Amino acid sequence: MRKKWQLWVAIILLVAGLALLSIEPVKTALVAGYRPTVTHEQAAKNQRQTKQANYNMNQVKAVTMNQVINARLHAKDVKPVGQILVPTADVHLPIALGVANNTLMLAAGTMRADQQMGKGNYALAGHHMLNKQALFSPLYYKARVGTKVYLTDMNKVYQYQITTRKIISPYDVQVIDNTKQPLITLITCNDSGSKRLLLRGKLIATMALKQAPAAVVKLLHQKTNNYNVLAGY
Repeated sequence: MRKKWQLWVAIILLVAGLALLSIEPVKTALVAGYRPTVTHEQAAKNQRQTKQANYNMNQVKAVTMNQVINARLHAKDVKPVGQILVPTADVHLPIALGVANNTLMLAAGTMRADQQMGKGNYALAGHHMLNKQALFSPLYYKARVGTKVYLTDMNKVYQYQITTRKIISPYDVQVIDNTKQPLITLITCNDSGSKRLLLRGKLIATMALKQAPAAVVKLLHQKTNNYNVLAGY
């Protein structure tokens, strides 16, 4: 009787283990499936809805399996307004309105309702994951002073250059305030999650998308790094 009971326990543990192993491909597929084709018309339409987005960073939750599933089920609620590309840091993401959890699971999120690319302080938030290649994670490891950052609304390309890299307190909310000078501000967590990494840069060039460097245009049409975000979760 005891041996039979032990056999059943072994079977249950084996099945549970196989189920856990199968979760990773599912998690990867869930996020990898969100690769929106953002057109200028769509970006412009969504840009007119900026005031309807959620900009409350206090409501942002850690990335979990349940959060990812919810984000994919409600992907239609994510409002893309363009893309961010940081070639030397391997960052390429959709930019979407606000910092709602569903948005940040899949994209970089705008941090104020009045933001316009190429004007004032364009502030973006993104998650730092265990997977060093996902979302804003590469910025922590690869972005430096001098790094080039490209934003596009699918009509123009805005080229920025990072001038400041520092660790700040989560309470230093003034860093996303608007400015007269055209700036880019990128915010993500540090390795411990208790602080924030701030990357700030100045606008150095604005050009039509068709006139952007061929290498930049090519990268903008390749896959984004909002996949496999739960590797190691």
